[in-house]
Amino acid sequence: MILIIMDYRKIYIKIIRNAKNQNRRKGDGNYYERHHILPKSLFPLWAKRKSNTVLLTAREHFFVHELLTKIYPSNEMSFALFAFIARPNADYKIGPRTYERLKIAKAQLVSETMKHKNYGFKKGHKPWNAGIKMDDEHKNFLRGIKRSDKARENISKAHIGKSNGPHSEETKRKISRANKGRVFSEEARRHMSEGRKGKTVSEETRQKIKDSLKKVEHTAEWNKKVSDALAKPLEKPVMCVETGDIFYTSRDIRNFATGAGHWREVVSGKRNYAGKLPDGTKLTWKYVELS
Repeated sequence: MILIIMDYRKIYIKIIRNAKNQNRRKGDGNYYERHHILPKSLFPLWAKRKSNTVLLTAREHFFVHELLTKIYPSNEMSFALFAFIARPNADYKIGPRTYERLKIAKAQLVSETMKHKNYGFKKGHKPWNAGIKMDDEHKNFLRGIKRSDKARENISKAHIGKSNGPHSEETKRKISRANKGRVFSEEARRHMSEGRKGKTVSEETRQKIKDSLKKVEHTAEWNKKVSDALAKPLEKPVMCVETGDIFYTSRDIRNFATGAGHWREVVSGKRNYAGKLPDGTKLTWKYVELS
């Protein structure tokens, strides 16, 4: 009996090198399939490199994936090969032993997937695309995808029974604790400010905010700081456009009319008005230059 030891790696390299040397191009009249020389699941850093791809015939593509299951024995490689024979109209032929091996590997991989969250990967496992940034072309492609009415209906059904409403009190407390003491950068503040532009707050929401602030108990030190800030002279005098009155401190403006404390937002263009007179007249504000 003669024992033949196959060097699967050498055979694999020979097929890849032969295909590379032919300078194959799609559209030259032959059918080719693109193949990743170093498997994406095992070599994620090479996943998007053009040099890591080669055009193979359908027969070559199937054969090199069969070789990869022997070079890198793993469920992932076996699953990739099984995907070939699971294709519609696939005409690849394999023996019963290979088929059994692939089925077992597929079952094990699916079993592992069901055991763990995060798509079945164990803690610490990095997916093949970890660290790979999506290019602009891919992003634009995804943005341009339009779902069919049937797809929209399925998505809607999938969300039935799921809570998309207001956060629970417990969730609110967790968010509050997580953001406590958090300092946002100038860039983050600018983005948040731009995101709020053009948005209006309903009277109901304003009232809820007002009621919630009434429940807050501030320290004497905090109250003194607020009082001092309100009494501090403004950098420029502010005039109420409707009445012609001129004010030199924020405290005077706040005492002039209910809701007038938001005058800065009117001056900056974020609000249309701040405060009302007893007759319902809405008030607008602007800086004035006194000669």
